[in-house]
Amino acid sequence: MATTDPEKLKKTLGIDSWRQLSKEHVIQFASALPQLDKEVAINIVRQFPNFKDLATSALAQLQKQSEKAAESGDKGQERMHESFMHTREVLAEQLRKPDLSPEERFRILNDISDLIRNEAEGEERNRVYQGRIVNSLIVAAGVLATAAVAVLGGKGKIGKG
Repeated sequence: MATTDPEKLKKTLGIDSWRQLSKEHVIQFASALPQLDKEVAINIVRQFPNFKDLATSALAQLQKQSEKAAESGDKGQERMHESFMHTREVLAEQLRKPDLSPEERFRILNDISDLIRNEAEGEERNRVYQGRIVNSLIVAAGVLATAAVAVLGGKGKIGKG
């Protein structure tokens, strides 16, 4: 059931007045809009005319943060691959030694196999991490779009011909 208590939401956001809503709070606020009664949500949003600017600014800030995280992840991936490459070179050099016993060759080949598996796992973790960044942006954009519909009074009729 939708709540009709905007005071509870202000308390959750840690603000005393809707005019104190900052871009840091706007996504949290927009996320709570679906739990509010539609009329209450519209009345709250009408109390600050710069909601669109706050929402746009918050989304831009999220975009910058995700770009920094992705860039950081890319640098980390590059360092990881360089490290694995160096280790493979060392192991390949050891394999070239003519006086290795079959057991030593087997151990080195196992080390190379483990190294390849670890590199693949690191690559997978990075792929999942990058996916989470993209998903958080999609969710934030969806939340802000929902809030924008509330600001505009929900005049569009989805699914009605």
